[in-house]
Amino acid sequence: MNGLLVPPESIQELSSSLERLMTSVELRNSLGEQARKITESYSLDKIVQLWEELIGDVVPEHKI
Repeated sequence: MNGLLVPPESIQELSSSLERLMTSVELRNSLGEQARKITESYSLDKIVQLWEELIGDVVPEHKI
């Protein structure tokens, strides 16, 4: 789980979700860890690696 889903315009459920975040260290830690994992997927190094792999797969190697 990487977030809390709250129906639009549901003040009660928004309030309950915020209360859960404020009172649950475990929930905050879990959400934080998932957020870190997601951001690693979009780091500059990871994006460059993916582009290099894609280009390597698409462009045949030529000997000069």
